[in-house]
Amino acid sequence: MKESLLYKIILVGFVMLVVCFANFAVGANFHEKPYAGTTITWIYQEHTTTPLYKAKLSQFEKETGIKVNVEVYPYRELMEKQKMAYALGSSDYDVGFVQLFNLREWVKKGWIEPLDKYMKNSKITRDEWLAWDDFIGDTAKVYSIEGKQWGLPAYTEAQIFYYRKDLLKKYGIEPPQTLAGLEQVAKKLHEQGITAIALRARREWFNAPYIWSYFLHSFGGDYFDYETMEPILNSPEAVKATELYARLLNKYGPKGAAAIDWEDVRDLMLAGKVAMIIDCSGWAARFEESKPIMGKLGYAPPPKGPAGSFTGYGSNAFFIPKFSKHKKAAWQFIQWAINPENRIYQATHGSSYIDRWSTLRNMEVRKIQNFPGFLDALKTALG
Repeated sequence: MKESLLYKIILVGFVMLVVCFANFAVGANFHEKPYAGTTITWIYQEHTTTPLYKAKLSQFEKETGIKVNVEVYPYRELMEKQKMAYALGSSDYDVGFVQLFNLREWVKKGWIEPLDKYMKNSKITRDEWLAWDDFIGDTAKVYSIEGKQWGLPAYTEAQIFYYRKDLLKKYGIEPPQTLAGLEQVAKKLHEQGITAIALRARREWFNAPYIWSYFLHSFGGDYFDYETMEPILNSPEAVKATELYARLLNKYGPKGAAAIDWEDVRDLMLAGKVAMIIDCSGWAARFEESKPIMGKLGYAPPPKGPAGSFTGYGSNAFFIPKFSKHKKAAWQFIQWAINPENRIYQATHGSSYIDRWSTLRNMEVRKIQNFPGFLDALKTALG
């Protein structure tokens, strides 16, 4: 009996030892810092999120032993530098920046490494960092082409409707719910000598098409007949959408409206020089810190057209360049950068670029970003 009991005790102890060792082995890759001593180069946009990522960078370097060199450029310069490097097959960059609009082209050119084999490798992927199911709607899935994942969101913006609630109240105007109502409100504000609305209009794919597409789809139009793949931009719906877009700009917009870009739209609102815009949700926190408009804004989903409200969102992703010599170390950085903890940190330190459920539901975030109607408008646009 004693020998039997002793045998059982020894057996149980051995099993526990095996389990403990197995648990240690699963996490060994991270604790042992397999890429320590590696230096990677991350190229990124000069943006609201940039200092927030950089503020936490030492944490990543300490945890992984990976050194990160950062190159930051204004948007147009950033894209040109990358195109030049990737076209030459350069290994200068290990973590790149791509907009959703560019993704298919860059994939076709062979500039982007698929992420799937990294995401599926439990030895180099932390589930709590990646947190795939935490992304709102399709904000991460949009970077999938033909069943492969090519990038993960660096930041995401939705189209929302910003309006000066103080001005509307002053003149007894209700916030518009429809595009027809938007034009009526613009007319009333214009009659009071106010620049009523600003919309992106510059002839660049990330300016005029960004907002015109909202008008197009809200009128029931589209770019193509997807059965024949014939362009249908001369459809009655497209014509009506364009006519309204042009009227709003020409009759009720700022001077030189046809040439304004996203920065102009943002800066006009920051300065309190326009009453309404339909644009990037990520600007909300910055607007609420601007003295001319602090506490004076209302937020809502963009007004509906005859076919409904078909808002879009802009997305920009981290990716691994095909020519990088440090792909696994770059993957460590990407999954760390997008982790839920970092997103919450950003949303509590001046960024309204929100694309994770855990961020949207975080009580501190909800307290800080509690602008009238903002979170509901964002949820509607992204969900």
